[in-house]
Amino acid sequence: MKILLITDNQFGMCDDNLSSEKWSKRAEKWSISSKGIEKEKENLKYFIDYAIKENPDFVVHCGDIVNRIEDKLPIKEYLNLIEDLNPIPIYHVPGNHDVGIDPNIASSFGLDFYRNNFGKDYYSISKENSIFLFLNSSLFINHKELQSEFNLQNKFLKETLSGLDFDTNVVIFLHHPPYINVNDLSKSQAQYLLEDRSIDYWIFPKETINEFMGLLEPFKNKSIYSGHLHSNLLTSFNGIKITVTSSLGLPLGEDNSGFRMININKNFTKDKFIEIPN
Repeated sequence: MKILLITDNQFGMCDDNLSSEKWSKRAEKWSISSKGIEKEKENLKYFIDYAIKENPDFVVHCGDIVNRIEDKLPIKEYLNLIEDLNPIPIYHVPGNHDVGIDPNIASSFGLDFYRNNFGKDYYSISKENSIFLFLNSSLFINHKELQSEFNLQNKFLKETLSGLDFDTNVVIFLHHPPYINVNDLSKSQAQYLLEDRSIDYWIFPKETINEFMGLLEPFKNKSIYSGHLHSNLLTSFNGIKITVTSSLGLPLGEDNSGFRMININKNFTKDKFIEIPN
């Protein structure tokens, strides 16, 4: 089984950062050939052409589809372009920028925006001996305003996993990495991720990490794929591998823009990152 994963194309981010104090030089350098959203669209078109040639079983988008949900043009541009993937299925999960006007706080307005454009924000599909769970990680990060939504997703996750044989290959897709071991960060990643905030900003609260990972521990084969960091990272929690993929849009670390190919053969999962040529 072949899967292609994209994340953080984040239409509108480059334009917003061209005028920012922190990221303006990076945004200018990255979009030197095509400014702002045109560069973001260019990368998505490159990926779509690649996917059509590879013909994967499906594509997954790990969130941050747009930078600001209150802007109507970026979401329209994305939805128009992604239609060219047909008939390849694409499964979305929301990023923090997709479910809140303030990307640090998921809101009812943000959930309505996402669901109106993409449908369910958490669900599962089964193929061969694998189950794929697509989750709304923003509900794990900050659910004070959405406690009932958090409870419903938790119930869904527990009920779905409780009905599985422990030999099932469990693959989880979500936006935020549930956990990061800071020792796995490169020097440049630590610099930009931890410059003005702690690692706790980027991952699940401690009590949520323990409960979430505890649900996965009984399974022999499990893996987690996420985005959010705009750079690549391989980390783990008690032997559970967490693979973070760099952005299709503006990258913030040492890695270039790109996407990930995941191959599953029975219960063996391997993957590789594919850069988009400058």
